[in-house]
Amino acid sequence: MKICHICTGFSISFQGGITNYVRSLAESQQNAGHNVWVVSRTPDREYNFNVKTFESSKIRPFTLRAMKDKNGLKEIRKFFEAEKFDIIHIHMMMDIDWDFYKILKNYNYVVSLHDYFFLCPRIVMMKPDRTLCTEYDEKKCEKCISWFDTKRLFSGARRIVQGLGWKKFDYPNLKQNMTTKRFANIKQLLENANVLLPVSNRVKEIYENSEIKGNYQVLHIGNITADSFDYGYIPVVKNDKINIIMIGNMNYYKGADLFIKLAQSLDREKYSVHFYGKSGEYSDKLKEVEIIDHGVYKQNQLSDILAESDIGCLFSVWEDNGPQVVMEMLNNHIPVLGTKMGGIPDFIDEGVNGFLFDPYKNGDFENLISILNQLTKEEILEMKRNIKPTMTTKEHEQKIVDIYNNIINQK
Repeated sequence: MKICHICTGFSISFQGGITNYVRSLAESQQNAGHNVWVVSRTPDREYNFNVKTFESSKIRPFTLRAMKDKNGLKEIRKFFEAEKFDIIHIHMMMDIDWDFYKILKNYNYVVSLHDYFFLCPRIVMMKPDRTLCTEYDEKKCEKCISWFDTKRLFSGARRIVQGLGWKKFDYPNLKQNMTTKRFANIKQLLENANVLLPVSNRVKEIYENSEIKGNYQVLHIGNITADSFDYGYIPVVKNDKINIIMIGNMNYYKGADLFIKLAQSLDREKYSVHFYGKSGEYSDKLKEVEIIDHGVYKQNQLSDILAESDIGCLFSVWEDNGPQVVMEMLNNHIPVLGTKMGGIPDFIDEGVNGFLFDPYKNGDFENLISILNQLTKEEILEMKRNIKPTMTTKEHEQKIVDIYNNIINQK
């Protein structure tokens, strides 16, 4: 099978969630005997798959301007015509013209909905004032991004001023119609796809609420930690205190304020609270509430970190699409405290392998604290026993190929 993955905006060598996923998938498919190409920016080394380098000279990744680059679109069209792919798999098209759908009409293609890029130029589905969005809304989107931000001159001036340290610089919020045009074109790209692959049920729900019609098939990402799940694991709480951890980047969107509030509210005779990662502006606040800040860790240290942990936290306050960290924790036998946001509830069975709460519902967080302060070590051990592995990378890859084959065989 001849496969083309579209993953533009970054080099396929970039260490990020989507690029890491596409790189791993492409390598595995090539090893399985398929002829695999990836369209991305120039990689920093050679891979076993083919790379078509592409970088728009007119569209910047994460742009709030119109996605227009006809020369770039022409380049991709010629590439498709020359290579004659059996299937095209779109992951990211951050610097491809929004008329991309026009050259896809004669091809089999699927779109992985890894995030909300296709609905929201800001991707996170949150306004600058941190108001949560749960669907594309034409009138709200027209006001969320200022007309000034859709013009090259003014957006360039903003970057210059912010680069000089004026972080609060902003333009008047004048209504624009770029987001309406963007959505209209991307809607056609999504609705013409053979299959849409949301990474979680909530991602599917948000796209459906945005009136994107299509053949949706929710497909959780395979996580490498599931490949080495220890079925003979004997649950244990190693220390006198129960260790609760959070890993990753400490910021508002990841629930930094909730994690700090958790540390303030827990029975600290019973619990020890730890953070691994970049604490950034929250560094002093962590110290104030006696959260042990271990600093940045390397990926090969993760299993050792989790081996010393008893409960993990994932407190996202945005619709966190398909968080890998919850899979990593569960696959290392760590029950998870999570918010009812994005893909997190897909993996947590309330009271079985963790607990969930709604960060926007009064009383939900306080109820979680009450549960934790009454939780016994034996109940934690029982949750550890209940944990099952998430989808392995091989299981995921096979499901992807089965989807490809079903599309091709229907023609």
